[in-house]
Amino acid sequence: MNLSVPRIARDNVDIRTTLRSLAESMSPPEVLRQAEESSSTGDLPIWKALVEGGWTGLCLPEAQGGGGAGFSDAQLVLFELGRAGAPVPYRSTVYTGFFLAREASDSADAQAIVAQMAEGAVWTSGVLEHGRDHDLAMEASAGRLTGSKDFIPDAAAAAGLLIAANHSATEVGWYAASCEADGLEITDLRGFGPDPTFAVRLSDTPAELVHVAEWSSVDRWRLLWQLVEVSWATGLMARLLEIATEHALTRHQFKRPIGQFQAVQHRLANSVIQTQGCVHLARSCAFDIDELGLSHPQASFSADLAYRAAKNAARIVVADAHQVLGGLGYTLEHDLQLFSRRLKAFSVGGQRLTDVGERIAAQSYPTTERIGA
Repeated sequence: MNLSVPRIARDNVDIRTTLRSLAESMSPPEVLRQAEESSSTGDLPIWKALVEGGWTGLCLPEAQGGGGAGFSDAQLVLFELGRAGAPVPYRSTVYTGFFLAREASDSADAQAIVAQMAEGAVWTSGVLEHGRDHDLAMEASAGRLTGSKDFIPDAAAAAGLLIAANHSATEVGWYAASCEADGLEITDLRGFGPDPTFAVRLSDTPAELVHVAEWSSVDRWRLLWQLVEVSWATGLMARLLEIATEHALTRHQFKRPIGQFQAVQHRLANSVIQTQGCVHLARSCAFDIDELGLSHPQASFSADLAYRAAKNAARIVVADAHQVLGGLGYTLEHDLQLFSRRLKAFSVGGQRLTDVGERIAAQSYPTTERIGA
């Protein structure tokens, strides 16, 4: 069923209609169940359809074979794929490609990788260590890397990894490493959640230095990563709302749909408010990136706000949906758990909320150049 919630500001109906039709036809719940048995998702029909349709290069530069669209359009794609729980390596590829395209536009090696991604090559990023982004222990010496990165999505399906390593006291080196390189070991961490997540260990692994930048480049990468994760999570929230609402309309107790009971209505209304707020925050951040750039403090502030709100909302929406469905939602036969487990993994993984909260508290909200001001 289709609900009017959430409402999306400055929507592109063509993108969402096309992606919803594609996801519903090529990524139904049975595909999600099958994908959970495999570590590689780059060979699924829906991924091939996304590549052939140009969706993987939507927000990449036209000079590298991309569509030249803004990140706000890619954000709608992420929302719809999240709503379907589509088991494709889109998230990791889209923020890795967009980051390289903008951050390393003067690097021929980096732009060659971007062109590969526009054609459908899967790349993912290894940046965070222990959930923090300024504790890089990865060692780089003479074009070789030694260290580890945890919780890297889609590594088994990826052709290569973009890895952040210490370059100097004030600079970060961004390295490209083939997933087939010597000394690179990929370990499945599927127990953490239903989507493929991995630990990567590098031992004197050959890698190509494609970009050197100041430490703030890690902040810009994190900004994109946060928005991608939030956009995906809001799609999952919307799907849980749809499932819970349909159940409330069709499940009867005392000869009445349970949706007529005030306690159920309050649960659903609470989830609607939480979801709608996160959608607005994510949408605002996407336009901040397009209109102000990755380096603007408002974009960083918006990303932190959206990420913190979504992490908190995810727990609430999961709890409310399962409360409405009762024990039925916990059974593997029911579709709810396919989406609630993914949303729960988002709520407990990633960056620590204390770190995000400290960054928010340290910033004053910009009052100029506001969208629509």
